[in-house]
Amino acid sequence: MKKPLVYYFGYSHLMKGLALQKLKNYKESMACVHIYSDLNWIDNSQEGKYYIDSFQTFAKANSLTLELLMGNRNKLTEYLDILIKNPDEILPGLITIIESSLVHNFDVDKEISLLLPYISEYSHQNRPIRIAYYLTVHYLLALYYYKKKKYSDAIVCTLHNITESDKLSNERYFKRSIALFDVLKSHASVPQMAEYSDTLHLILRRVIENEEDFDFDSVIGFN
Repeated sequence: MKKPLVYYFGYSHLMKGLALQKLKNYKESMACVHIYSDLNWIDNSQEGKYYIDSFQTFAKANSLTLELLMGNRNKLTEYLDILIKNPDEILPGLITIIESSLVHNFDVDKEISLLLPYISEYSHQNRPIRIAYYLTVHYLLALYYYKKKKYSDAIVCTLHNITESDKLSNERYFKRSIALFDVLKSHASVPQMAEYSDTLHLILRRVIENEEDFDFDSVIGFN
């Protein structure tokens, strides 16, 4: 083994806990968190202490994540403090906050306003996991605003995701965002409908621009 035993023991329970979280088995996931929250009994060496401390940090953040996902809004302030001190965790953290709000029906306008500036210029290109986080945040934001009847905000997020998911070649969120816009379009303003139409026309033009003997403008009606 290239690393101390405590690393492999802690990492296995960390991964198991995250898998259970994805399956929404939050109580079982929390049991895994408790296991790697204190691994001092395995290793008391200097090298081992580094990994023990790391897993304690993971355990604190992940236990708060699970508390929120189970509907414990009282943990939100503590969770925000951790996110702000660890900016690289703000994207997945926002996902947790919005998901919790959607499931348990609590208002997170304040938290969203606080965290959104941190990701406005996020460098997500060429990092597949971060790309997925970035698109997920805006998709969930659209759902959150839709649920609160803030239709214009929901449409802004959806239009943003259509453009970004196309730019980042993420077919999953492109399809989701197109479908969501179809639900929202009855609430769209004239400029928003025009932006949607223009965006789709530009995408279609790019997709078929290499087709031989195809006059795009004559078919679509462009001048």
